[in-house]
Amino acid sequence: MACARRAWRCRPATLALVLAAGRKGRAFPLWLLLYSSGDFALAFLRADALPVALGLAALQWADLALTGAALGMWRWAGRKEKR
Repeated sequence: MACARRAWRCRPATLALVLAAGRKGRAFPLWLLLYSSGDFALAFLRADALPVALGLAALQWADLALTGAALGMWRWAGRKEKR
């Protein structure tokens, strides 16, 4: 439970950055990008994560996939905005 409490401290800052995005349809992709890239970086500090492939843990591979999805949603929202 203590771990969940520490993670909650970062969420207000993430929310502030998401609200600062200000463009319609880009708040969620920005949040997802910030969350997944931060989680990817923090996974290097975990002692219990075992590498699966190329020295990365399974959680890090999932974070890379989420980062790619967030970038795709960001581009899609930008195209939708230009129309």
